[in-house]
Amino acid sequence: AAGGDLDGDMIPDLAVGAYADNTTGAVYEYLSTTAYWTGSQALPAPILGAAAGDQFGVSVLLSQPMAYDDHTALLVGSNRAEQAGSAVDEGRVDYFLSGQTTAGVSRYGAANSMLGYSLSSAGDVNGDGFEDFVAGAPAIAVSPYPGGRGSIQLFYGGATAQQPDGDGDFVADMFDNCPATPNTDQLDTDGDGLGDVCDSDDRDGDGVTDAADNCPDLAN
Repeated sequence: AAGGDLDGDMIPDLAVGAYADNTTGAVYEYLSTTAYWTGSQALPAPILGAAAGDQFGVSVLLSQPMAYDDHTALLVGSNRAEQAGSAVDEGRVDYFLSGQTTAGVSRYGAANSMLGYSLSSAGDVNGDGFEDFVAGAPAIAVSPYPGGRGSIQLFYGGATAQQPDGDGDFVADMFDNCPATPNTDQLDTDGDGLGDVCDSDDRDGDGVTDAADNCPDLAN
């Protein structure tokens, strides 16, 4: 990832992810003043992932200045990260304040979502003057990769709190097709604008209401 100024000298820096490094994964920051650029091939000290197998650094993004400290932030995806005692492959996105090696904010995805597999700038979605970003979650449900639908999650870079997320599924209420029921995948089988988990009429779109359907999630 390039284009951000991590050390505040007005010269762009570089961050490189190495998700298989040191068992946890790692990110290397190459600042404009790093000796690497002046002939020394010594690697800078890495920022390491939290646990073995996290694949920390599978995606890396340098933001534009954020409201939290008005500096470039380092955003890192760990698509195989898991909370202690929780479900598998939730994935995580870490937000590092400028110059920090410990994440200031971390967000996990839902089980098997593999949040953080990709990261990208989203421009200024909510018009507050600060860059927002999206994290990809391919949602590989179970082996052997049946092909989950996947989703993206939108995060805001402004000084105010993240937009309301009443059901805690990491999808802001203004974008959530079931704002009162957790459904990170936003699955809407019949395309009526209501997510399957809160759509009580005909989730599978087969013309039979869910109350009378013996297979409410499969058209029959």
